[in-house]
Parts: sequence; C-alpha cells; structure tokens
Amino acid sequence: MDLSLTETQEEFKKVAADFVKAEVPAHQMTQWYKNKQTYQPQLVKKAAEIGWLGMMLPEAYGGSDVSTMDCAVVFEELGRGPVPGPLFTSGILSAQMIFEACTEEQRKALLPPLCSGASIVVPAIADKAAYWGPEAVETRLSKTAGGYIMNGTKRFVFDAQAATSFLCAARSEEGKVVFLLVDAKSPGITITPHVGFFISVAEVRFDKVVVAPTNLLGSSGASWATLETALDKSLPILSAYQVGATQEVFDMTCEYTRTRVVFGQPIGRFQRVQDHCVD
Repeated sequence: MDLSLTETQEEFKKVAADFVKAEVPAHQMTQWYKNKQTYQPQLVKKAAEIGWLGMMLPEAYGGSDVSTMDCAVVFEELGRGPVPGPLFTSGILSAQMIFEACTEEQRKALLPPLCSGASIVVPAIADKAAYWGPEAVETRLSKTAGGYIMNGTKRFVFDAQAATSFLCAARSEEGKVVFLLVDAKSPGITITPHVGFFISVAEVRFDKVVVAPTNLLGSSGASWATLETALDKSLPILSAYQVGATQEVFDMTCEYTRTRVVFGQPIGRFQRVQDHCVD
C-alpha cells in the first residue's frame, strides 16, 4: 500500500505549515494559551477563506469536497501550532453531524454559514462527567404548546465561548436521545469557563431554555447512531491534529538535545536522555 502524499496533499501541507508559521508563531500561541484566549476570530476567518471549515462537505453546501486524507494532512499541520479555536469542533464535527442528521432544507440553511465562519456551532453532548454514550445525556427536553423547554448542564464543552449556537444532545419525554441547535444567546444559558489546567473548556448550563420545533435536527431530532456516524468521519481528523502536536513536541525535544551542551557535549549523547526521547 502506497501511503505517500499526492502532489495536491503536499500542497495542502505546505499551505497549512505556512499558515501556522505566519499566524500562530510560538510566542503568540503561548500567550493565547496562558491567558486562555484561544478563540481568535481572525484565525477562524482566515481558515474559512482558505476553505478549511467544513472542508469534507460537498461544494453545494460551502465545503471543499476533499477526502478524509486530504483533510487530515491539513489538520496534522495545524496541530503543530497547535492552532487554537473551533476549527475541529465546528468546522469538522458539527459540520458532519448536521450533514448526516439534517434534512436537505436544513443543510442548505445551516452549512454555508458554518463553512464561511459566520456561524460557529459547538457540540454540547454529555452531561455526566467521565461517561460517554447515550447514558451520559441527562439534559431534559419537555414539550410545550409552542415547542420545547430544555434544562440541563453540559459539564465539559470545548470552545463554548466561541459558539454562536450549540449542537445539543437532550433526552425527550419518551426517553429518546435527540439532537437540536440552540442559539448561544438564548435566555437561560450560562457559560462558566473551567479553571486550572483546562483550556477552551467550559460548563454550559441550560435553565428553562426555549427551543423551537424547527431546531431539531432532521425530522425528529436524529439519534445517537447518527452522532456515531459523524464521529466515524471526524475522529480521524482529530487524531491527525493530535499527531501533529505530539510530533512538534518530539521535534522540539530532539532539537534541544542536539543544541544543549553539558560537560562539553550535547545532552543527546547521554544514554538516559536518549531513552527518554525514544520513550
């Protein structure tokens, strides 16, 4: 099997690498992460102009219609920054979820603004800490005369402060997990950033938030199986991003072992240092 990059993929890789060097220099990126200012609107805007938001979607919806491998090449380079912000959460995962779950009318209404960066749709899925799967969804959706009322708390939401809307999982009165879009400015929504080592993560509370029936994804709110289909297409991109980040750390470490001199020789010549690099 030939795993070498195509000419087009090499070009994608170069463009992404140049973007990281120009837009996310190490000193600036360090300050953003230190101050927890990881949502930088100008980065999202430039990424949208290049075509990185929703890039696996068909062109009819504003995407670039590229393959998973093409997209992974780009995100591996973005991970070397690592470039912060909702490029994955909104531009990949939410984009795929909307594509898989929604009606054609909803796709045409929701996906072009997402791909252009005009809307940032952030997933808010699990309520329980340290749980995953349908059982982690505790947010309740109750019927009213004109639509629904939603109550619940999503404890770990990445890029919450960047969201123009949330793609939420909630449990209906029948006990089914459904998915819906909620405007981030709706009354009753409280976003509380986590403290400590968490970066770009917040708790999002929904207190008697009014939701219109048209905000359900698809004709009936889709299902957990729909999310899993979207994840199957999205997680390889997240993995590529993380590979880029770890490769950058490894490269920096190896460079340091070649240039840091102790007792008259580079520390990379010491066996114990070599062991750490290999591990």
